[in-house]
Amino acid sequence: MNALTSPISQQPTLAQVAGDLHHARQVLERTLGVVRTHARLATDPQVIGKFGDLWIRIDVAAALLERAEHIAAGGQDAAEKVIAVAEASIASSDALAQVGQVELELTGQRSEWPPSHDPLQDPLHLKYRLIGDFRLNGVVPPDARSAVDVP
Repeated sequence: MNALTSPISQQPTLAQVAGDLHHARQVLERTLGVVRTHARLATDPQVIGKFGDLWIRIDVAAALLERAEHIAAGGQDAAEKVIAVAEASIASSDALAQVGQVELELTGQRSEWPPSHDPLQDPLHLKYRLIGDFRLNGVVPPDARSAVDVP
């Protein structure tokens, strides 16, 4: 590959996505530890439901990350790879944000965001549009185009 054929990459790497997912799991475990020490909180149906929701979000993010890793290692085209990473990024960022929100609600504390998670550098709303435009209209994401393909 050279400068004309290498993808233009501004998407998060799979390592960044995995880092966000790992951080979400750590925060969830820490929050679980705090909540378990308060019998009233640990038996509250709404709190129990929140933890069920968080586990599902983390499991979905993990599945999408695994799928993105499989696609990245396979022979799919560059657009599918960009979309798979974007989907995994959305899911892991969402899981991390939700875990952080529940941590704040239930413990009154908020963990530090990992260095890889910078919402200003990686706005999720653009990823939704990127995925939707690709799936609905077949528009190839800019990161999947080579310098030669750019109009």
